[in-house]
Amino acid sequence: MHRSRSGATARAVFGVTILLAAALAMPVWAQPPAPSRHELLRRARAEKAAALHAYEPGRLERWLSAVENEQTIENLFEVPSPSAGGYYLTLGNITTGAGLTVGTGYNVRSWWGDRMSLAVRAAGSLRRYWKAEVEASFPRLAGGRIFVIALARRQDFPRVDYFGPGPDSRLEDRTSYRYQDAAVSLAGGARPADWLSLGGGVAYVAPSLGQGQNGALPSIEQRFTEVQAPGLGNPSDYVRYQLFAQVGNLSPEGNPRSGGSYRVTYSFFDSRAEGYRFARWEVDLRQYVSFLRQRRVLAFRTLGSFSDPRGDGTVPFYLQPWLGGSHTLRGFRDYRLRDRHLILLQAEYRWEIFPLLETVLFYDTGKVAANRRELNFSDFDTDYGVGVRVGTDSGVLFRLDYAMGGRDGNQMVLSFSNVF
Repeated sequence: MHRSRSGATARAVFGVTILLAAALAMPVWAQPPAPSRHELLRRARAEKAAALHAYEPGRLERWLSAVENEQTIENLFEVPSPSAGGYYLTLGNITTGAGLTVGTGYNVRSWWGDRMSLAVRAAGSLRRYWKAEVEASFPRLAGGRIFVIALARRQDFPRVDYFGPGPDSRLEDRTSYRYQDAAVSLAGGARPADWLSLGGGVAYVAPSLGQGQNGALPSIEQRFTEVQAPGLGNPSDYVRYQLFAQVGNLSPEGNPRSGGSYRVTYSFFDSRAEGYRFARWEVDLRQYVSFLRQRRVLAFRTLGSFSDPRGDGTVPFYLQPWLGGSHTLRGFRDYRLRDRHLILLQAEYRWEIFPLLETVLFYDTGKVAANRRELNFSDFDTDYGVGVRVGTDSGVLFRLDYAMGGRDGNQMVLSFSNVF
């Protein structure tokens, strides 16, 4: 009896041991095999991708993109088409030195199947500059290959700067004068191809000169004579005859980012006064190279103007080409350098930050001379600087440049149009 109880006890202990061993072994048998290193990397990448969010532009960037896409700026400043007609406002400059200018215009609804239009324009500035124009145009004759433009103009510039003749003019000799004129002109031409324009025109201009209205400066006649400022004492009416040829494929035309424009112009100024008849050749070459989806642009310009008097005559100082100001040598004051001949070289690197905003690095160099043989590549005046632009494909609406390195010291340039 004792044996059987002991045997039963031994069998019970053995059974419990087997059950415990089986229970402990089951989690090990049920555990799946350890993942491979490739599987671990795949899982880590999946978790990282799930944690990432798509790029969301900031409020300013979203607003700029919306303005660009909806063409808000273009619509605000857009001139009504001839077929629609209507009033519009303008913001900009009448001419170099005019300062902030506000203007208005009215396009009469075109006639004759959009082949004839009439426009009236007027603008005035804070410096009391003003201009008024009436223009009749025939832009689409012969299937758009022929154009004709008739223009009548009256303008008044009361405080134009004059520093004296030639490249050695001095800043301390700065004076001002008043320039007014009335003019009528007729121009026309042909477009044999989309990239080629040929044409010419004739204009009658009646200029007059007066005392400068800049109270901070002496008037021109107080410092300069007829010798130093030809035409000062006897401004004469003149007829200007002109011929031009232009090759171009700019894209977009209003604010180019690629392509080029190459224009040659011949003008003859036939004055009623003896000694003021002269001919002028002008060459204006522009090239634009873009990269990185047109968000970076290299822009280059070469400008030459060459005026040759007839006989023993001269070129009136108010018709001489000049350098200085917002479109030529930005490190010099407006109209800083004048003479019969000039050459100008410009380069810009334009970097788009947002759809409407870009920054610029620029370099300008040029010179004026009384004789062509003096237009060598020595003694050039130069400047360089940085700037910002606000604009669209239709054009630059606001420009601020800071120029350094010029003889007149650092210059801040504000304009409402592109340089070139």
